[in-house]
Amino acid sequence: MSNTTILGGFLIPSSQATPKESWGVRVEGNRIREVAPNDILLQKYPAGKILDATDKILMPGFINTHMHMYSVLTQGRYFGKAWPDVHDKLVNYIWREIEDKLDHQAIRAATRLCAAMLIRNGITTVTDIMEAPYAIPGGLDVAAEVIDQAGLRAVMMFESSERVSPENGRLGLQENERFIHQNPVGKSRISGMVCAHTTFSCSLDFLKEARRLADRLGTFVHIFISESRFEPLHCLREYDKLPVEVYEDIGFLGPDVLASMAVHVRGREIPLLAKNDVKIAHIPLSAANPGVGVAPISDYLAHGMTVGLTTYPFFNYFETLRATIWIHRSHYGESNIMPVNAAYQMATDGAARAIGLGDYVGSLEEGKAADLILVNADFLAPANAQNLLNLVVFHRAPTDIDTVMIDGKIVLEHGRLLTVDENEAREEVRKNTQRLWG
Repeated sequence: MSNTTILGGFLIPSSQATPKESWGVRVEGNRIREVAPNDILLQKYPAGKILDATDKILMPGFINTHMHMYSVLTQGRYFGKAWPDVHDKLVNYIWREIEDKLDHQAIRAATRLCAAMLIRNGITTVTDIMEAPYAIPGGLDVAAEVIDQAGLRAVMMFESSERVSPENGRLGLQENERFIHQNPVGKSRISGMVCAHTTFSCSLDFLKEARRLADRLGTFVHIFISESRFEPLHCLREYDKLPVEVYEDIGFLGPDVLASMAVHVRGREIPLLAKNDVKIAHIPLSAANPGVGVAPISDYLAHGMTVGLTTYPFFNYFETLRATIWIHRSHYGESNIMPVNAAYQMATDGAARAIGLGDYVGSLEEGKAADLILVNADFLAPANAQNLLNLVVFHRAPTDIDTVMIDGKIVLEHGRLLTVDENEAREEVRKNTQRLWG
């Protein structure tokens, strides 16, 4: 990796910092050496490559806190009928007709195309949950190899559950353990996380086992909480408690827990999540599309909780940011709900903290990984430090992303993807879609 000085037109260091005009960064190897005004960078670092981006905005790369990379195989697929609840679709269709049929070949094809689409949308880090009970052992290795070739940063896990059998559940935990040993946090672009599914697909003993594994490995652990109305009803019937109360009782909750969805969480559960510093993966479009509901994100933020955003099941981060703001404002009927900087924080430094990578990515700071994007700044209105974030969120599109750098390496240059043959990747996905589902 060569040393590079990037001169920006504007620089957005983080969600909480004021944008700075005519600032840039010095990248040495895979790290940010310095963030400073352009003229100072030129004086201090005359040697090395100079990237003139003075007509662009220099920003941290976006972070997806939740993804199922296999899902590109299902784009546009008709699910057979309108399901009364997302739980019914999950159990009666997605598990049986999609996830149970996934193999290494399909995972390889889907991961390659998904990685390309993520990078093209300015997403430099993805958190991927693999759901393929008959693709282990080794499923995570297949996906990791493709992600590494694409140059993407990823936190990867296998969604362990006992829905197939207790033996398959243990095999899933073993897949996570082996992968985490091989890919510890902070050592490379790819790392692992323990994952268990939910209270309705896992016994309490199994969830405790997943918790002990995360403790032993010193890593985060991922779960789904109350994606639909089903899980609260299930827990009330089985345990006379709500899901968060069940997790609290078995000692599962903690600051290393990433909880996805958390839509149908009741009022008395939120203080328990906040007390334990549980992180939330907010998936607004996945919840909105089937009518699941609106997660109480404003309540989580009001309790000081860390929330990370994701584009899943889509890819356009600008669209997701806008939708997040509009969904919450419309839901509560208040224009001051979900400020732009709060949504942007969930896409960058908040997302990094939510997945345990806050020390490495999410903002442009000295010592952090050089994960950044250059976005065209040709707005119709004059841009300044006060309105820049609004202009970016409401008036940019993926086609405005000019360059993407991950770990100090340019993977998208002037809109051209350098690491994946996209046409070939699309064709492989088409072939596997036909093979699996005809």
